[in-house]
Amino acid sequence: MATAQDIVDALNRLTAAMQALQAQQTAQQQAQQQAQANRGPKATAVQNLGRAWNYFRQAKQQLGGGRYQNAVSSAARGARLMGRAAGGKKTRLGRFLTKLGTVGRSAKAAGAIGGAVAGVGAIITYVRALDRFKRHVERATDALVEAQRKLAEVSPSMAAVYARREVQEILRDRRRGEALAESANYLVGAEQRRKDSWMPLETAWDQLQNRLYGFFNDVVSGMGKALSELALMRQDDEEKKDLALTTELEKIRDAEKQRLLNERARMDRVAQQAERLDREKQWGR
Repeated sequence: MATAQDIVDALNRLTAAMQALQAQQTAQQQAQQQAQANRGPKATAVQNLGRAWNYFRQAKQQLGGGRYQNAVSSAARGARLMGRAAGGKKTRLGRFLTKLGTVGRSAKAAGAIGGAVAGVGAIITYVRALDRFKRHVERATDALVEAQRKLAEVSPSMAAVYARREVQEILRDRRRGEALAESANYLVGAEQRRKDSWMPLETAWDQLQNRLYGFFNDVVSGMGKALSELALMRQDDEEKKDLALTTELEKIRDAEKQRLLNERARMDRVAQQAERLDREKQWGR
């Protein structure tokens, strides 16, 4: 576990890095002399870095004085300002630092958590903030570990690192399983007792649902049968109408055919009479 001195040393290193970063940003701003439209966002980033450095320096002083609650709040505010300077929600680093800064707001709302008379609501608020921070760190760590896993394919040292990690994961899961076996046994037994106690009621309810929905299915089946019979009757009517129409069309076609035959026969008779009259005229001459 990290001691107070370790935390102070870490803050010292972070403060030095912030000072160097601030000096570099200031030098770049003075050297470039860009237009006003481009100079605005960079000036804002530099201001946020300066405010963040002040909060980290304040957190260092509070930590040295034993005011751990205030130190956490100040450091978190500094992280939030660093997140804004890093691009806010537009960059991964900005999102990480901004989420880290939420711990400061929760810690400030919690008040004096370490006191003996700390309120339950404050404790819950602080624990939730720490849990959110813990889960965020876990997700970020898992992402980094998985991103670097491909290096184990070409680096023997990295392969040894990930092999050792797998062994440690297995051993940890084994210890955790042994530690949880007794409580898990109680949990599983309670689960089975709950299921046994509710089984008669659930069985009766299922039987009622089976009969009820069976009746509903019979009703739906009867409706479907009636509709099918109605559809068949309509189909028979349509077929009868089609048959009657076909018969009528055939009659009309036959009548037209007979009319054409009669007309042709009449024309033949007229032609024969005309030929006969012509022959009689020739004989009369």
